[in-house]
Amino acid sequence: TTRFPAADYSNAKEALYGLDRDSYTGSIVVPGAIGVIVSMVLLFFWSIFFVIRYMCCCLWNSCGTLCFLCSPIPKNRYKTCSDKFIPILLYVIALVGVTVSASVAFLGNEEVSIGVSNAFLHADGLVDDLRSFLDRSRIPLTNINGIIGYAALDAKLIFDGTEYVTQDALNIASSFLGFYALHSKGLNESNALSGFESALTEFESKVHPISSDVQSMLDTLELDLYDQADTIEGGIDGAIAGLDSFSNQTTDWQDTLYQYEGEEYGFRPTRRVIVMSIFLASFLLGVLGLVAILLSKSRSCSTLFSMLKLTGFFSVLLGSLALILASVLLVASFVLYDSCQMLNVVTKDFEPFVGDKVAPGANAVFNDTNLAVAFNVTDKINFQEELDEGLSQIENINITSSFELVFDPLRDIQGVISSMSDTALAILNQATSSNSISCPFDDVYTKETLLEPWELHRTDDFTPYIIRDGNVTSYDRIGSEDSGTYLSRIYDKAGCEALQAAIVEGHAAFMSLYGKEHRMTADLGVICPDATCPTNEFTTYSNLTLVAQLESYKTKISYTKDSLVALASTSVGEAMYEIEDFLCNMNVSFVERRYAEVKHDICGKSFLGIEKLMWSLWALGISLELIAILSHVLSVRLSGSRREKYEQDLEDQENGLTRADIY
Repeated sequence: TTRFPAADYSNAKEALYGLDRDSYTGSIVVPGAIGVIVSMVLLFFWSIFFVIRYMCCCLWNSCGTLCFLCSPIPKNRYKTCSDKFIPILLYVIALVGVTVSASVAFLGNEEVSIGVSNAFLHADGLVDDLRSFLDRSRIPLTNINGIIGYAALDAKLIFDGTEYVTQDALNIASSFLGFYALHSKGLNESNALSGFESALTEFESKVHPISSDVQSMLDTLELDLYDQADTIEGGIDGAIAGLDSFSNQTTDWQDTLYQYEGEEYGFRPTRRVIVMSIFLASFLLGVLGLVAILLSKSRSCSTLFSMLKLTGFFSVLLGSLALILASVLLVASFVLYDSCQMLNVVTKDFEPFVGDKVAPGANAVFNDTNLAVAFNVTDKINFQEELDEGLSQIENINITSSFELVFDPLRDIQGVISSMSDTALAILNQATSSNSISCPFDDVYTKETLLEPWELHRTDDFTPYIIRDGNVTSYDRIGSEDSGTYLSRIYDKAGCEALQAAIVEGHAAFMSLYGKEHRMTADLGVICPDATCPTNEFTTYSNLTLVAQLESYKTKISYTKDSLVALASTSVGEAMYEIEDFLCNMNVSFVERRYAEVKHDICGKSFLGIEKLMWSLWALGISLELIAILSHVLSVRLSGSRREKYEQDLEDQENGLTRADIY
């Protein structure tokens, strides 16, 4: 199977390597081909020129019109300065062009050498950095593998028996709702509902988040560390084996790199000779022609003057060769430049070029992303990040102060609840202590004595007044009478029936409110009125009072929180440290830096050197073509006696000598 339709591959190859002009290969070959064709056409016309000049026209045939154009015989005597000075000046300029192009070519060749040397240097640095990266990454992985088993056992010691964290929090929330269901009327009657709601809100906003954070850390210890310990060990073993294999591979890469660097370094003198030989030959040829020009007036150096013709001839050959080489370098520079531009495209997103498996790592290298994140390695060892995040949330939490925010309104509620029956008691005491002439009642009760009014301290054992049966009555309890019956009996004085009824009703009202007060207090648990805390009705929600549940939960979760905060002192903390060290070592930004250096060496320094060589060859080719033209022009114009010799030849021909005899 392929990532793209099969037809797309053939179309892409055709667009890249096709022979038509629309393909990439065709588009870059055309300029070079034009340069080669132009140089070959020039060489062809020069060949015709030489044939006509030295063979056909001037040796065996009389000089006709065609021969007149290329004849070595002067067409006139060329006596003016401009006839000779201007061509000589142009010749010198062309020779300077050869010299300058040779200098630029030398600098270009050296820039290529420098760029390649730097590229090898930085590539070697990349391999060294990569090996160091692999070695650094291996150390924490080896350490993690050695302690992950112990870390799992330490984690188990922490999370074992912590089911209460969530369950007790839910139970407390349920107890709040149960308390309201049982005592909503009492809360409303005592105006304690707002305080109760405040306590519930504080529990949900302050305590419940602590429960969630602690439970999250416990789940991480159990599910991501303890349960995954074997998987983590297996994955780390594979990672270590991969790192070792990769490290060995980098050694092979470095050896290969050194081999190519040595070969390139050994080839440099040869490349320098090859590059500079054509420039040196051209320069020497031009200087030889210049010497011939300067000695053209000397009859003793007539043989040397003939070197001017030789200069023109070889300038044609070297000029064509220079133009061909320049065309080849033009194509090479196009390929190198486009390759460098292509690298810019590839490094933006590797996915279309290397596939979705390798692309995350390759992209991470060039966008400063941690390699572990790019390959989702952190998902396999994410307990470290989650524990770090959880610790940052709970280590500074003051659990006591958080719970106090719940306890404070509950204590306030208890204060309100405790006063529910106070008003009824006060009204009742007004009746029992009225001490009027007709009703000489002088008893003041407290909540405790009103529950057992026969226990009230009195100076007499009998009432100081006669009740309606005509006798005084005892303050002692008679039989098993309850407090209401007892009060109705001792205040049953004739003429005090209304006050007696008020006392009985007040007592009933007090007992009703006191019962609510007692039950609410027993279930709330700020104080416990007797041994029956909580009430039987409240045990449907919990066997502990609301405050007792909160106290127990605070104690247990404080211990668990302290155990989690102390993770750093266990093997779990060691594993977290090693994982953090490993993740920090997964930063591979050095690859992008080294890549940028190598790219600059190749696409910058070396490319500029190749460009200088190319333009030097273009300049050399043009200069040599100009030298060739001027050499042949000057070989005619500077032969001062040639025309006289030509006229003598004509005279000899008239005397019966052939042209061959003359030569």
